[in-house]
Amino acid sequence: MTSDVAFQARRAAEQALAAVWGPFPWYIPFSNETPLTVATNKVLTRAPFAMDLTGLLPRAFMSVGPVGSAVVLDINVGGSTILSTKLSIDDGDKTSVGSAAPPVLGTTYIADNAEVTIDCVAVGSMGTEGDGGTIIIYYRRAS
Repeated sequence: MTSDVAFQARRAAEQALAAVWGPFPWYIPFSNETPLTVATNKVLTRAPFAMDLTGLLPRAFMSVGPVGSAVVLDINVGGSTILSTKLSIDDGDKTSVGSAAPPVLGTTYIADNAEVTIDCVAVGSMGTEGDGGTIIIYYRRAS
């Protein structure tokens, strides 16, 4: 009985801290320092725990931005996109922040151990595709 009370007290304290702490960034590199290519499942990883993405827009950056057209990226969980508007880095930019079409989350929850993949839907023009990219997903730990 005492262990149940201690467990409940610890759980309440953890939930209170989780509400205060965050959001936290989860960095997912999607290309190395070679020209970016269009491909599905460029990266496959797993969520380290359940995540709440409510109100937190993902972003991306590259060491060399695309020229000629935008880089367009998709984030999938369990094989389905979580974005109703894809993440994009505009022509000549190195970041998705300030993009002409900001991303829109269609899903705001990622389950513990869920398979997360990154697709590259579009790249810059030949020879200026962009490279050295990372996606940042901001989250709060879900209970």
